[in-house]
Amino acid sequence: MCPFFGDCSKLILLYTLMSCMTIVWAGPNSERLQQQKIEKITKHLQSHILLSGEFKQVRRLQGFSRPIESTGIFIYWRDHGLYWETRRPFFQAVTFMPEGMIDWQLPNGAESRKTNNNFMLNKVSSILMSLVGGDLQKINRSFKASWNVRANAWSITLTPVLPMIARTLADIQIAGQQYIHQLIVTTSGNDMSRIYFSHISSADMPDQIQCGHFQDADQHMCNKFTRPTVTQ
Repeated sequence: MCPFFGDCSKLILLYTLMSCMTIVWAGPNSERLQQQKIEKITKHLQSHILLSGEFKQVRRLQGFSRPIESTGIFIYWRDHGLYWETRRPFFQAVTFMPEGMIDWQLPNGAESRKTNNNFMLNKVSSILMSLVGGDLQKINRSFKASWNVRANAWSITLTPVLPMIARTLADIQIAGQQYIHQLIVTTSGNDMSRIYFSHISSADMPDQIQCGHFQDADQHMCNKFTRPTVTQ
């Protein structure tokens, strides 16, 4: 299950590329100042334990006159994973975790299927968690990164440096302020997937419902969490 793309091959390619990004600074005179700004941004992004919010994804594919839109919710729990639930136009949900994935079959979470023996999917899970959680240091090879840091916002454009990669992927753009607000992936064929994040909130721990998205039905990890449930 690949929430960001139409098929898993593109998502797998995204991980392969992003596992090797190279940061390029603006120039020798501004290197230290630029690095300090970037370190401040990444430190803040990584300070959040739990993030939750909504997303809207717009995919524009060559040959299609209309964009393909979907909306849903996400929950990022540091060190535990990323829950990604598409609600419209139809239900589709998966939890990406360090040790594998949970594919949710029903909206109420009554049925799930856990995958933990696929090396590549586990790596994809790791990179998705790093993106949403703002752990940009984990994506630090194979790409040239151009930062644009302003007073109240920042953005990064990631451009592949290997010809083999550039034949498939044009660039990845990430933009944010306090949180990451937008993610854009453009292929070399000009297909584009644009994801908008909104209504983001942070917490020190999940509530019972949120925690349930990170465990199978036969687990009892969430019994120790007592924060009042937040209605979504």
